[in-house]
Amino acid sequence: MVFTNPFACEGDTELPASILGNVFQDQNSDCLFNAGDSGMQGWAVSASDGVNTFWGTTNADGAYAIGLLPGTYDIVLYQPCYAVGRLPRYHL
Repeated sequence: MVFTNPFACEGDTELPASILGNVFQDQNSDCLFNAGDSGMQGWAVSASDGVNTFWGTTNADGAYAIGLLPGTYDIVLYQPCYAVGRLPRYHL
């Protein structure tokens, strides 16, 4: 799968890898996305390999897709924050 960056500038190369996932409220605490679990919209998601950081945002269903380079990444969730201040972080 090749992820096309919607914000790419002319001359940018397409990113050859992607991370896909869901941020959701786990109603039965089984750590699985089941019927009855609700997606969480508006969360920022970063993927960092220590050199590069790539970003995505969850949609209305809680799904996100981040285009990136092949490698190993740390994923961090940033809770939506509509007030002035720093964003809470959640490491996965």
